[in-house]
Amino acid sequence: MDRRYFLKYLTTLPLIIFNLKDYNFPKKSENVTLLETQLAGFQYYGGENVWKKLKPKQTLSLKREPQNSYDENAIEVYWKGVKLGYIPRVDNEIIANLMDQKKEVKASIKNKRLSRNPWERVEIKVELLG
Repeated sequence: MDRRYFLKYLTTLPLIIFNLKDYNFPKKSENVTLLETQLAGFQYYGGENVWKKLKPKQTLSLKREPQNSYDENAIEVYWKGVKLGYIPRVDNEIIANLMDQKKEVKASIKNKRLSRNPWERVEIKVELLG
């Protein structure tokens, strides 16, 4: 580093430091939506018993079930302790890996609709917390 460059740097350093106080640093990184999908197995668990209480944007709990004999990446979905079903097998591998790595993943009800097809009853949204 030559002397001229050093002196120029030294004289501009206070300007850089004092301007940083006005910079709006991000408070928190944003959540990343990983998946929006229909809930699997809704008709086999307690969802029908709490159907009227389910509302969009309500938080859901996710629980890994690695000993599931049908799917080693199984992720159970709960609402206030009531099992509603699973994240579909075709969609769960990445989320299961993130959960196994202790990453913070959250789920919520995106939509619910009356339908004869139980696969179309509850749509969920899964996000990786930023």
